[in-house]
Amino acid sequence: MVRWAYNTPSKRAPYYYDHNFCSQVFGKKTIDEKLICDTLKSVGEHRTAVVDWMKSLLNKTGNGSTAEFVMMDSTHVFSKSEMLTVNAKGYNPDFDFEKQVRLMYLFSAQTQQPVYYRLINGNITDLKSMALCVEEMNIQNVIYIADKGFYSKENTAMMKAQNLQYIIPLQRSNKLIDNKPLQEANFKSKLLYFLYQKTHYLVLHIQN
Repeated sequence: MVRWAYNTPSKRAPYYYDHNFCSQVFGKKTIDEKLICDTLKSVGEHRTAVVDWMKSLLNKTGNGSTAEFVMMDSTHVFSKSEMLTVNAKGYNPDFDFEKQVRLMYLFSAQTQQPVYYRLINGNITDLKSMALCVEEMNIQNVIYIADKGFYSKENTAMMKAQNLQYIIPLQRSNKLIDNKPLQEANFKSKLLYFLYQKTHYLVLHIQN
């Protein structure tokens, strides 16, 4: 938590911890870099225990089989570490093909909190990653939110085969978008749209 709050390496975390309210809340006088590294190493080595703990979080949604989840497109983290086995060259929006690790999160729509994460090899695509995540957590009612570059008939077909719902923004040049309704008078009263950061976004449900 200290590393996240201050964006600091492990060796600087003890300083920020000693000068943070966390040291009083948790009751531990001090921490050191070795303790942090050993803890992170232990968590990484006990994936089964971590998954069991994350599954226990699902019970807190209080919706049982009707619980809904949101899965975001994976985040890539570059790593040149020679100690890892998951970092590999792969695609990312920046077209930077250095070795990377992909991080995928699953959120509960009810609690609006993360209930699952998975580190994925940098050369594995989001489609394969989604299937792995859903299978590992044994859940249903998952909505995948992708970025603009994700849409294709092949990708949507594969998601349907996996019974995944999805929300994918389309690029303006996509031929699936019919701009004619936007040219009509009072189109805002007839179409479904939302305003985000002073930009209007049209919502389309496309059958393909």
